[in-house]
Amino acid sequence: QDIRTSDHRPVRAVFDIATSYFSPPMQSTAIYSIKLLGIQVVLDGNTDGIPPLTPFTQPRLKLYGNFLEGNAESQPSTKVAENKIEWLRSELPQIVPFVTQKTILEGSHLHISIVDFKSTSLGQATILLGNVMKAQDNQPGQDVDSSNQMQTEGYTVDLTLRGQRVGSMTLHAEGIQGTQS
Repeated sequence: QDIRTSDHRPVRAVFDIATSYFSPPMQSTAIYSIKLLGIQVVLDGNTDGIPPLTPFTQPRLKLYGNFLEGNAESQPSTKVAENKIEWLRSELPQIVPFVTQKTILEGSHLHISIVDFKSTSLGQATILLGNVMKAQDNQPGQDVDSSNQMQTEGYTVDLTLRGQRVGSMTLHAEGIQGTQS
């Protein structure tokens, strides 16, 4: 039989999908931004594929988001233990959103990848900014105290590597309302 003819009817389908569409406001609104205060990563026992953590690993964060001006990268962490990594505020990049509407930022996701000095993946996490902003509502502007311990509660999500949970990531951040645009 000729491959150009068929006794089958065309197949059709309709799908409902959610999309992110940024529509900048036409009138002035308050400007919001996100300030990172600290990030901690704690690894579980399931760390197959992750090289041993030492200060020589030089773990750093790569941050991605559809609300960012560009991708951001942290400084290497100076607080690395066998199963724990911490980034202090001074080691974290500035997040520069091109969208500054609170409702859009609250619905956006921040994708964070941890890499070593060879850019080998140590894990990744995705954080909904709305959850971070809500977790910080009662404690705005707090940072680390003199013992370098976080003052804010933070927001914790799973850290995964190749689809498997390998630990947890806690993000300490705040949403900041600026002036009118």
